[in-house]
Amino acid sequence: MSGDRQRRVELGFDQGAVLRLTLTENAAQELATGLAAGGWLEVDAEEGRHWVNLGELAYLRLVPGEAHLRVGFGGH
Repeated sequence: MSGDRQRRVELGFDQGAVLRLTLTENAAQELATGLAAGGWLEVDAEEGRHWVNLGELAYLRLVPGEAHLRVGFGGH
């Protein structure tokens, strides 16, 4: 992935499954913009390449903050 800022996203599907990915900011915005159009979208994430049927999404959550700040364990 390029030097773009990383962004965590959560994709929640109608069937209850949740997919958590690390995307560039540009890819996250492309995903959010594509929701209105529906259909299939190819998403390149740190975790690999995914094809998402946007019509089956129940929600898309853009996690606040940068992904690299969320690494580690903690109670707070």
